[in-house]
Amino acid sequence: KVRPDYSLGLEQITDSSGFPAYGGKGIFISKIDLSDKGLRGNGTLRYLNSTSLSTDYTFLPDSMKTLANNVRMTEVTGPLSTQLYMVIP
Repeated sequence: KVRPDYSLGLEQITDSSGFPAYGGKGIFISKIDLSDKGLRGNGTLRYLNSTSLSTDYTFLPDSMKTLANNVRMTEVTGPLSTQLYMVIP
């Protein structure tokens, strides 16, 4: 869609199952926005053994930047499985 500043982009809100992130190691749930400012999000990111909440994620190919409102991590007592989430084609 063309934005008020005449740049192109798209905005989408995920369903409750979210979008796969980082090769299936994570799930992003809520609003995602692609614009001239990059791929941005506002919602919940579940990655491996952590869950973070933020109003402004910046997604990069191999990382993510945010100032999170809340972060929770669960203790891992055995080997960490990187196949926690199923990638839906």
